[in-house]
Amino acid sequence: MAPTPERIAMVSMHTNPTARAGTGDAGGMNVSILATARELAARGIEVELLTRAVGDPSSREL
Repeated sequence: MAPTPERIAMVSMHTNPTARAGTGDAGGMNVSILATARELAARGIEVELLTRAVGDPSSREL
């Protein structure tokens, strides 16, 4: 039986971690969350970022 991959969900209620730092609400928290997610992914852990809606609210992805 194949091993189950490690997975983690990161929730950012305040801001979108993929937004460019220095724009709108984007700042240090964005940089920290995104860097952590990238480091986990580099170690083979599947990471899903969950954040508040941005842009057109009718184009939500679940």
